[in-house]
Amino acid sequence: VRDTLFSTLARKVIKPWVSKPSGAQIRQYPYRHRPAKYLNEPEEADQSNDAVFGRYGLAATEHAWITSRQLEMIRRILAEACGRRGKIFLRLYPHQVNNQRFAQSRRGVGKGLFEYWVAAVQPDFIIFELDGVPEEIARLAFRKAAASKHLRFKCKIVVKEDVP
Repeated sequence: VRDTLFSTLARKVIKPWVSKPSGAQIRQYPYRHRPAKYLNEPEEADQSNDAVFGRYGLAATEHAWITSRQLEMIRRILAEACGRRGKIFLRLYPHQVNNQRFAQSRRGVGKGLFEYWVAAVQPDFIIFELDGVPEEIARLAFRKAAASKHLRFKCKIVVKEDVP
């Protein structure tokens, strides 16, 4: 029955799995003219600018890149300044890789070798959080971390107020 309805040419052109279901309207927008996803949400809707896990947080105040080695050195500074007490939460993970080619290498042989991993930091993004230590110790630890050579951008200390 199928061969009598459709010829060989028609079967190649008409594909039944591509057809739309009846009643479904799919609106196609031109390139780069799609509507915004979150029109009514405020700009402060990002959850990363409030302390969530700990009571005290270290937040960046400017755009920067931070490497995995810098994060580890800052974590060690915080642990030493807190006297190995309390809990340190790392809210940032370096997902992006930076490649570096050899000096005087010829073109067309690839991107280069993995050199280091970085994470992009935006303003008001909390990098570290502390909990289980008094406020003076937390402020001292964050001051030591911000004053070290490993943190090359300006930071501020965030305190969560609504803690019982």
